Amino acid sequence: MNLGVAAMSRTLARARKLMGDPLLVRAGMRLVPTPMAVELQPRLASLLEEARTIVSAAHRKPLSELEMTFTIRAEEAFLILADTINARLAEHVPRMQFRIITRPAEDFQSLREGTVHLDVGEIKKRHPEMKLQMLFRSTSVGVARKDHPLFRSAVTAKKYAAYRHVNASRRGISRTPIDVELEKLSLRRAVALIVPSFQAAILAASNSELIATVPKILTRSAVSLGLRAFQIPVPIMPVTIFQAWHPRYDADPAHRFIRDCVGNACRLMLKN
Repeated sequence: MNLGVAAMSRTLARARKLMGDPLLVRAGMRLVPTPMAVELQPRLASLLEEARTIVSAAHRKPLSELEMTFTIRAEEAFLILADTINARLAEHVPRMQFRIITRPAEDFQSLREGTVHLDVGEIKKRHPEMKLQMLFRSTSVGVARKDHPLFRSAVTAKKYAAYRHVNASRRGISRTPIDVELEKLSLRRAVALIVPSFQAAILAASNSELIATVPKILTRSAVSLGLRAFQIPVPIMPVTIFQAWHPRYDADPAHRFIRDCVGNACRLMLKN
């Protein structure tokens, strides 16, 4: 805070009076925060970061001169947008390194600490500090080889369940909401293979008679490997995809520009 000991003591005294709480109490040779101070800390950190943003606004470099690494944590399906986003960044922020890491689990702490700048995917756990923007709703489709026996007649739930399937799951899970819907019809499918990614599931389906379930936005990738997409014959709830970030970056021009790039790439994908 750039204050001497005496000035800091007076500031703490004023803060204690204002808040009606000791805020910091002595424990041996050091001071420890009270429960109220601990509760206020995340919110104050956000306010301080916003203040720093305002103060430093006049000293920011133009985007074209900015050198940094921007990290997005995203679902696997997001990778199909990487080229579109990177092309725009190369044009406007040529010195920026664009990095995408996998999204094994939701983790707000990495957003708070700044090790991840943007989180893209299905955001189930909300946090009071989190900023959110909805990008699109994602649906799933089935994919199988064009010559698969499934396509000899209309795809029914009974036919769909009769063939072997490949599941994409980083945690090795075989049961999905599809199985719940099939059970309502007294049907059960056989999941013969579980792989850690959708691309691996697509590859497995292209080399066998397995049926895979993938996000609709990966249809083009599947078709390029000789697969045919079809509507899964049981109800499936769509998944809402968001981008999330910490408030410290809300007004940052570079961060705002990249959020716009992500949003524009998603809109372009949906048009195609």
